[in-house]
Amino acid sequence: ATKNIEFYYEGQIKYGCSNQIRFAYNTRNYVNTFRRLVMSHMIGMNYRFTPAMDSYKNNAGYERPYREFVSASAGVNLNSATFFNINPTGNKWGFSSDISYGRWLNGVRGFRIGIDNTQFKAKRWGRQQHWTSIHADFMCDLRTLLTNNTHEKKLITCDGFLGLGVGFSTQPKETTNIAPVINAGVQIGANIGERFNIYLEPAGQLFGKRIWQRSNEHPFELTGKIMLGTKFKF
Repeated sequence: ATKNIEFYYEGQIKYGCSNQIRFAYNTRNYVNTFRRLVMSHMIGMNYRFTPAMDSYKNNAGYERPYREFVSASAGVNLNSATFFNINPTGNKWGFSSDISYGRWLNGVRGFRIGIDNTQFKAKRWGRQQHWTSIHADFMCDLRTLLTNNTHEKKLITCDGFLGLGVGFSTQPKETTNIAPVINAGVQIGANIGERFNIYLEPAGQLFGKRIWQRSNEHPFELTGKIMLGTKFKF
């Protein structure tokens, strides 16, 4: 349609196979198997951003006036161990916090290291959980990458991060458990002057099963977080 917008048609043919378990009172349970051929028709639209590679080349040599930063954030979390709690507000939500130091290597990429704490009351064991992790994350200036404009020139900012860490689970009178952690999220913020930034951070953490103090049948535990934070650049 235009240089950056295109419309398309997509046809699909699918073959589905599913089992449905039926339960009958005082009789043996039985399984129904369904197989069907499904055809679908879709119309869509693609929008082409500024080519990411060109944007990266244009900003890779850019020197930010303030390359280092410290950040602090706090918010609520929802853990996979509490997601199915009957009470929608009681023990379902927990508290999370994070403190980090970071440095931008150029106009697009950087890194940060930090420590965060996750607290929630697990229905599984009926006690408060304290999970602390030390993480190192790769950071990417998504707005600069997609629009070819640096943060210092815009009010709204958008940074993505992905990294690894080590998690520790501590409880009184019990040994400390250690498990690997995968960390990912996005920081959507606004610059206040040259040095300050406030941001909203939806993020997720994937903990290994050994984070639990007791045996756990799950291969991992997922924690979703919504944090509100501030960043000081220097």
